[in-house]
Amino acid sequence: MIILGIDPGTVKCGYGIISKDENRRENLGFGVINVPSNLEMPNKLAFIYNEIDNIIRQYHPEECAVETAFYGKNIQSALKLGYARGTAIIAAIRAGLSVSEYSPKEVKNRSQEKVMHQKNK
Repeated sequence: MIILGIDPGTVKCGYGIISKDENRRENLGFGVINVPSNLEMPNKLAFIYNEIDNIIRQYHPEECAVETAFYGKNIQSALKLGYARGTAIIAAIRAGLSVSEYSPKEVKNRSQEKVMHQKNK
C-alpha cells in the first residue's frame, strides 16, 4: 500500500510518500511545495491543489494522511492553515484516496515509536 502524508501550509506544504506492507516500510519520496508568495490566496490554493494532484499522479497512493490544525493564538494563521488543509483533502478525495487526519502530536508520537523500533532492531 502506498500512503501520501501531507503537512499543509499556504507558504510551505510538506509531503512524504511511503510504501508499507505487513513486514516493511519504504520511503518513496518527500519534499516541500513552496507556494509563490506573490499569489493571492485563491491562486495559492489552486497552486497547492495542482502540486498535490501531480504528486498523486506520480506515486499513485491509495491513502492520504493529513495533519490536523493546531490551536494557536493567531486566527488569521489558523484560517490559512484550514484553507490549505481543505485544499489537500479535496485533492486527495477527488483522486479517489481515502483520507485520515492526525494531530501533530499523533504524528510526532508515531514517528518516535518508529525511530525507537528501528533502534531496538
